[in-house]
Amino acid sequence: RPSGLRVIDLVEGDGPLPALGDRVYVHIKVWGSSFDAGEPAYATWAADGRPSMWFLGEPSAVVVGPPYVPTTTVPAGIDEGVLGMREGGWRRLV
Repeated sequence: RPSGLRVIDLVEGDGPLPALGDRVYVHIKVWGSSFDAGEPAYATWAADGRPSMWFLGEPSAVVVGPPYVPTTTVPAGIDEGVLGMREGGWRRLV
């Protein structure tokens, strides 16, 4: 990818493929230094059990819920990493 993001498909989904502008719901797990560092620094299901939701291609318009309310932006690279991923898929972004 032009940004240098490395995408590793762990599970290929078999659901719909979202296009730019489509609403996506994604569980996110973020490690601070490495995958072997134990617990993630942040995980959506550990924080409140709900996925992050945003419109693909608009990572600054993240909302959480329900009720779905605007929050902050998607962590760097997540929006780019979700592009091209089918529903039900799992990816590792490096």
